[in-house]
Amino acid sequence: GKSTFAMALAEYYTAHNFITKTVESPRSLILSDAITQYSKNLASSAEIHDILFLSRPDYIIFDEMRDTPDFELFTDIRLGGSNVLGVLHAATPIDAVQRFILRLEQGMIPSVLDTIIFIEKGNVGKMLTVKMSVKVPTGMTEADLARPVIEVRDLETEKVLFEIYSYGEDTVVIPIQKTDMP
Repeated sequence: GKSTFAMALAEYYTAHNFITKTVESPRSLILSDAITQYSKNLASSAEIHDILFLSRPDYIIFDEMRDTPDFELFTDIRLGGSNVLGVLHAATPIDAVQRFILRLEQGMIPSVLDTIIFIEKGNVGKMLTVKMSVKVPTGMTEADLARPVIEVRDLETEKVLFEIYSYGEDTVVIPIQKTDMP
């Protein structure tokens, strides 16, 4: 369902006169000729990076982000100001965020990953937002424990579901309330 959703978005953007391009690994999306598709099997990440920065499409769909070079390319394009949708495999929505934690400085995560649409069994299962604030993490009481905290919220209810912050040398992901997420 993830790639099908990505294809539908690409076609929607194109139908509304936005320049849309894809980065695929392998090239497997079935799209109209108006959408340029790049394959990581036929060009390097550096070549695709340069092409996308020179052409500046309105939307970029990155299908099947798997390894660190994929995440680095996605991050660089996103930080360069492009609208990028990335497709990756994750068992739960928070797992998608955790895949970025391993590859980015904590403070950069909300700049790279602002919305998560979790596709479950072909349907939109959950939509989350990712934002940074400076506060005392939930459960701590001392004001001098304030720090940058990434809040992962339910898009519809705006309830904070998870907080991500540094604790000593570690980055921790703390569930804030029970969720019905798998």
